[in-house]
Amino acid sequence: MVGSEGPRMLKLTAPVCRPLEHWLYGLSSTMAEPLAKIEAACREVGRDPATIGITALIGLWFPDLQAKKPSFFNNPLTGTVQEIAAAMRGYAELGVQHIMFQCEPYTPEARKLLTEALQTLSRHGQQ
Repeated sequence: MVGSEGPRMLKLTAPVCRPLEHWLYGLSSTMAEPLAKIEAACREVGRDPATIGITALIGLWFPDLQAKKPSFFNNPLTGTVQEIAAAMRGYAELGVQHIMFQCEPYTPEARKLLTEALQTLSRHGQQ
């Protein structure tokens, strides 16, 4: 797994990692540029960008459960269960295969809301 989007690291890892798992931080709306960099690095070394596995690490904040915004992410994902599910669909549309969440607060209530969002996403995918 590569947790960098710098040109030097992409050039070093794109040709040799099998499979290459690339880890991105941020909201789906900010991922277009890093994904374009990864694709360009692959093309430069003759690698099919479709062979790259993309994982997104998403800060997920539930303000109703914790008033103070967490400081470890500049722009954490927040919203209703339906909005969080829609955001996850947005990541999938960008080609992200895996999502890891860092929840704030990390409580049973927050995990329940995330589970509801995942169930909403799953139901939507089956329609």
